[in-house]
Amino acid sequence: NDLSNNNDREVTEDEQTFRAILQELTEREQSVFMLLVGGYTNMQIADQLCLSNGTVKNYISTIYEKIGTKERNALIMKYSRFVKEND
Repeated sequence: NDLSNNNDREVTEDEQTFRAILQELTEREQSVFMLLVGGYTNMQIADQLCLSNGTVKNYISTIYEKIGTKERNALIMKYSRFVKEND
């Protein structure tokens, strides 16, 4: 077997970080995070996941706490391409 198959697509540092973030989150937080990074508003996330807007805000606060940032736009810029890949 040829080991070069594993290097077909280099895993970037951002992608490793993205995967690490997902592992830190609960399943529900992952769903919220994926939509958040996909550019959805809190209200759209609430509609998509059948949650109240307040519940979405709570999840987002928890996510921000776990990953150590509140920079929504920075998260979108950095990770939105992985959401599309993992869809």
